[in-house]
Amino acid sequence: MIFVFYPASARRNRERELAAARALTETKNKLLSQIETMASIGGWTIELPSMQTTWSNAVFEIYNLPPGEPLDLDRALDAYPGQARNEILSRIERTLSTGEPFDYNCEFIAVGGKKLWVRTLAEIEYFAGKPARLIGVIQDVTAQRALQSELAATQALLQTAMNEMADGLAMFDQDGRLTVWNKRYTSLFPYVDAQSCRGRTLAEILSAGVLKGEIAISPDITPADWVEDEVQRSASAKASELLLSSGRWVSKKTTALPDGGWVTLYADITEKKAAIEQLEGLANKDGLTGIANRRCFNERLDAAVEIAKRSRDPLSLLMVDVDHFKAYNDTYGHPAGDEVLRALAKALQTSCRGGSDLVARYGGEEFAVIMPGASEAVARKAAGRIAESIRELDIPHAFSDRGRITVSIGISTIERGSIGDPSGLLEIGDQALYAAKCAGRDTVRTAAYGQLDDAGRLGSSFSNDDLVTSMHEHC
Repeated sequence: MIFVFYPASARRNRERELAAARALTETKNKLLSQIETMASIGGWTIELPSMQTTWSNAVFEIYNLPPGEPLDLDRALDAYPGQARNEILSRIERTLSTGEPFDYNCEFIAVGGKKLWVRTLAEIEYFAGKPARLIGVIQDVTAQRALQSELAATQALLQTAMNEMADGLAMFDQDGRLTVWNKRYTSLFPYVDAQSCRGRTLAEILSAGVLKGEIAISPDITPADWVEDEVQRSASAKASELLLSSGRWVSKKTTALPDGGWVTLYADITEKKAAIEQLEGLANKDGLTGIANRRCFNERLDAAVEIAKRSRDPLSLLMVDVDHFKAYNDTYGHPAGDEVLRALAKALQTSCRGGSDLVARYGGEEFAVIMPGASEAVARKAAGRIAESIRELDIPHAFSDRGRITVSIGISTIERGSIGDPSGLLEIGDQALYAAKCAGRDTVRTAAYGQLDDAGRLGSSFSNDDLVTSMHEHC
C-alpha cells in the first residue's frame, strides 16, 4: 500500500477551494431559484424508466402548493383540464418515442380552482447514449397572454378603424418601403397587389402604376423623372395630386415620422375638384351667353401678352360691337335683345379657332376675341368670317342702315417681336373699333400695336385713312 501525504498548507488550500465551490454552487442555486420565482418558471424532471418526478419550488408556487407537498405525475397532469391533459400525455409519449422536444401552451387549473395559462416545454436528457430523464419547465404565461390578447384586440380594432377610413392610408419606413396600409389604399390603387406589396418601395409602386397606365402623367415629363419627383415630395411631406386613368383625382398628404419614414393619406377628391371647376367655370362664365365673362377675359389677356413676349409670337385682339343695339332694344324689347346677344356669341365661337381663341362678352353688346399666335392677316380673316356669319343670321333691324343686325370689328395686333401690354392692346383695339364705326359700321378696321414712334412712345397705325383725329370729327 502506498500512502500519499499532502503538506498542511496544501490541504488547507484544497479545503478552501472546496468551500468556495460549495458556496458558489449555493449562490447559483439561490440565484436560479430567485430567477425561477421572478419569471414564474418551474423546472421538473421525470426519471426514465422509473417515471419518478422531481419539482423545483417554483413549480409548487404555480400549482399553489406548499413546497414538498406530494406531487406525482398523475396529480401534476390533473391540473391540465380536459383535452389539454391528453395533449400533454400525447406530447410526452411522442418526445420519448422520437426524441423531439415539445413546446405547448394551454389552460391550467391550480389548486383552489385558480385558472392560469401555462407554457410547458420538455426534452430528453441522454446518458451514455440512452434516454436518462425527461427534463422540462413550466411557466405561468397568464400575464403575457393577457397582454397578447389585449394587443391583438387593439390591433384588430385599429385595423378595423383603418379599413373603415374614407381615406387610403400607407406607411413607409425610412428606406421608403411600404409597411402598413389599409383596405381603402388598395381600392384607390387596384393595381397594388395586397398580397405582395409589403416591403415594396414607393418608387416601385408608382412606377408600376405609370407603366400599367393606371396613373396619368403629363407628356412633358418622363415616367422616371415623375416618379423621382413624387417620391421626393412624399419624403419631404409635400402635398400633391394624382390623376388616375379612370379619370378620378386623388390628393396625397404626407406626414413625416421621427424615424425617417412617413405616413401618407390618400383622398378621392374627384367630386370636390369637379365642384371647384364648376364654380370656377361659373365665376368665369357670362350668365346670359355662356361664353367667358370680363373677369376671365382680363386674366387670359394678361397671360396671352406675357406668353407673346416670351415666345415673340404675334397676338391679335378683336373688339366686336353690335351696330345700333340700343335702338334694337328700344324697338324690339330687351328679351329680343338678349336673344340677339346669345345668337352672336354662338356665331363668334363658330367663326373662331376652337381650342386656341377665347371668345368673351366684354360688356353690354360688346364682345372680344383673344387670338394667340395670330398675325394681323389671320385676325382679319377671322373678323371677316365673323362679320359674314352675323349677316347670315339675317336678324331684322328696322333702324339699321342694312335692315338687319350687323357688327363692327376693330383689330389690334402685337406683331412678332413687338413690345406690348394688355392695356395698350385694348386701347388700340378700341380705337380700331371706333374707326370701324366711323367708316359706316358693318366693317373691319385694324391697328398694328407695339412699335415705337420717333418720340419713343408706343403707337398704332390703322389700315385705312381714318385717323383718330378725323374719327372724332366725323363720327
